[in-house]
Amino acid sequence: MPTDPGTRSPGRLVLLYNTFAHNHQAGAHFVTGTDLTAISAIRTEANAFAAAFKQVLSPDTNITGWRIVMPDGTTGYEELFSPAIPGTHSASGTGYVSYSVTLSGLGVPTTVGGARGKTRVVAFTWNAFPPGGGVKQYAVSGDTGLTALSNYLHSSLKVWADFYGQHAEPHSWATVQFNAHVQRTSGN
Repeated sequence: MPTDPGTRSPGRLVLLYNTFAHNHQAGAHFVTGTDLTAISAIRTEANAFAAAFKQVLSPDTNITGWRIVMPDGTTGYEELFSPAIPGTHSASGTGYVSYSVTLSGLGVPTTVGGARGKTRVVAFTWNAFPPGGGVKQYAVSGDTGLTALSNYLHSSLKVWADFYGQHAEPHSWATVQFNAHVQRTSGN
């Protein structure tokens, strides 16, 4: 049985974004040892995260800010981007509020036999990834936006960790779906 490494992620870096009147958040766990009081360094990381994340969002979507979320769910710090950062992924077809793309990964154990956790980033992409009949996954390598986001997460030294705070490796696919909760609360 894998052993608990005894570490935990100190929190999450969360991007705030919207499509028309619908507000969303997307975040990634910080790696153990990241100093959450070093706001300048976290700001640099938030800018890098936003630069990669905008590549999976349609031009109708704007990244408006970022925040540090502590393990108990409280906001440790929040800042707006000025100006907001628009999505750059090509768009096609009808936009759906509830359509999401999820990039997931697994933590890399820091000890032999150590436990590893799962992690993910969910993006509500409007019409950047149009739904297709029976399509449930996109190959990350088949889309420049997904590749850019995956490469950023893979190379970041501060974010993209599992629950234990261990850096994670992204999977080579992204899952796509209509999010039922968002459909019930916000429509399509």
